[in-house]
Amino acid sequence: KATVSVLNWLRADTPTMSRDEADKGDAAWHAVRQRHNLRNFLCFIVLGCVNNYHYCIVTAGAQAVADGFGLKSLMALITWASIAGSAVLRFLNAFVLMHWTYNKKFLAAGGQTLLGLGIACAAPFCGSAVGVNFAVFLLGVMFIGTGCSFGEQSALAYMERFPPRTIGGWSSGTGMSGVAASLVFLGLQQAHYSEPAIFALQIPFVLVYCVAYYAGVVLVPRVEVTVAADGEPSFTPVKNWARKWGNVDSAQLLTSDPEPANAHSVDADALAKYDHEATWSAFRRWVHRRAPAFPYEAVRRCNTVIAFQGVNLFLVYIFEYAIQMAAPNVFPDLSTLDSANVTAEAAGGCATSKGDFDFFTQNAFVVSQFCYQLGVLLSRSSLGVVRISRVEVLTALQGVNFVCWVALAKVKALQTLCDVDEQRMYTGIWMAWMVFVGLMGGASYVNCYFNILNKDYLSEQLDSIARLENAKQAERRAARGQAGGEAELAPRPCNARELAMNVGALYQTVGVMLGSLVCLVLQNTLLDH
Repeated sequence: KATVSVLNWLRADTPTMSRDEADKGDAAWHAVRQRHNLRNFLCFIVLGCVNNYHYCIVTAGAQAVADGFGLKSLMALITWASIAGSAVLRFLNAFVLMHWTYNKKFLAAGGQTLLGLGIACAAPFCGSAVGVNFAVFLLGVMFIGTGCSFGEQSALAYMERFPPRTIGGWSSGTGMSGVAASLVFLGLQQAHYSEPAIFALQIPFVLVYCVAYYAGVVLVPRVEVTVAADGEPSFTPVKNWARKWGNVDSAQLLTSDPEPANAHSVDADALAKYDHEATWSAFRRWVHRRAPAFPYEAVRRCNTVIAFQGVNLFLVYIFEYAIQMAAPNVFPDLSTLDSANVTAEAAGGCATSKGDFDFFTQNAFVVSQFCYQLGVLLSRSSLGVVRISRVEVLTALQGVNFVCWVALAKVKALQTLCDVDEQRMYTGIWMAWMVFVGLMGGASYVNCYFNILNKDYLSEQLDSIARLENAKQAERRAARGQAGGEAELAPRPCNARELAMNVGALYQTVGVMLGSLVCLVLQNTLLDH
C-alpha cells in the first residue's frame, strides 16, 4: 500500500501541494502534464545525482589529494576552490544571463565540469614544482565547482516549471551523489588507482547528465497548444533537445506562472508606488542605465520575502562545511605509525602500525564523507514523508553540532592510539554523528526550497511581485513608445518564484564559501598543533 501511495503521489499533482493550480484553469494542460510526473521525477533524480557527483568526488578525495601534494594543512583550500567562483557564476546565471535558454545553461554546466576534470587530471604532469601542480589542480577544482553550482542554480530555477514536489527528485539525486562518490572514491582508492585516474574515470558521467536533461525531461508548455477535432485544447509535450536553443524571447511564456499581468489586474496605487523613479538610489539608477530589463525591484522584494529561508540556508551551510573540513582533526593521525622509527618499545604499548586499526578508522575521512552523504540522502529524500516548516530548528541543531565538533577537534577527545578497541568505539560514535550532521543539512536544503515554492503566504507575495513587475515593465514600454516585447526592456515576463529560487541559491553558495574559509582559518590557528 505504501508503494502504491508513493507511485500515485508521483504520478499526480497534489492539490494542496501545488499552489492550488486548479484556480489557474487549463485543466487539459494539467492532465497532460501529470502523465509525465513520474518520468520527470526520475530524470531529476539522475540530474541531481550527476550534477553534484563530480563535486562530491573532489570533496571525498580532498584529504588524499592534499596529502599527495604534502599540503595537508591546506586541505580546506580544495573545498574553497570548488566554490570560489560559484557566487559570481550563480549571480551571472540568475540575473545577467536571463536571455539564455535552459538548453544553453545546462550545456554550459556540463562543459565546465568536463573542463575541470580535464585540468585536474593533468595537474600532476604540469612541471615538477609541487606548488604549481597544486595550483593547477585547484584551477580544475574551481571549474568542477562552478559547473556544479551553475547546474544547480539552473535546475532550481527550472524546477518552477514542474509540480513543487518534483524538487524531492532533484534533492534525492543530490543526496545520492555524495553517497555514490564516497563509495566510488573509496573503492578505487583501495584498488590502488591514483587520484588523477579516479577523476578521469568520472568523465563519462557528463554524457549521462546531458542525456537526462535533453532527452529525458519532458516539458508541457502552456503556449504550445492546438485545438483538437472536438474543439478541446490539446497540449504537446516536448523534450528539451527539440526546444529553443537561442536566446529567450518575450513570447516564450513560462509554463506554470500566471500570464504577465496588465495594468487592469493590479492595484493602481500599488503600481504607482512600485519601483517609482523618485525613490531610486544612486545605485538603482546606475543599474537601470546599464540594464533596463534587470528586474531590480523584483529581486529586492523577492529577497525580502524569502530572507528567512535564505538566512537559514546560509547558516546551515556555514556550519555543515566547517564541520566536514574540521573532521580530520577529530580522527587519530595514523600517518606516522608505519614509520621505521616507531618501535613497540617507543610506542609504549600503543599501536605501531596503521594496520592494527579497523578499516573504518584507517579510512576515516572518506568514511566520514560517506556517513555525512548518507544522512544528506536520507533527509533530502524525506519530503514525501516528513515536512519541516520550522527550519530554524534544523539551523540551531547544526550550530550545536559545529560547536561540538570544533571542541572535539581541539581537545581530541574521540581518538586514541593506545587502545584499538576503544578507538573502534570512538569511530562508531563519530560515524553516527556525521550521519546526523548530514540529516540536518539535507533536511534544511529540501525544506527551505520547498517552502519558497509552496508556502501559501510566500506564494501570494511572490505572485504579487510578478504582477507588479510585469505591469511596470509594460507601463515603461508604453511610456517610451516601444512595441511591447523589445529585448532591451523586457527579455521575458518576470517569474518571481524563479527569482526567489535564484536568490535562495545565492544564500547557500555564500554559506558554503564562508564555511570553507572558517575551517581554513581554524585549521591554521585554533586547531594548529
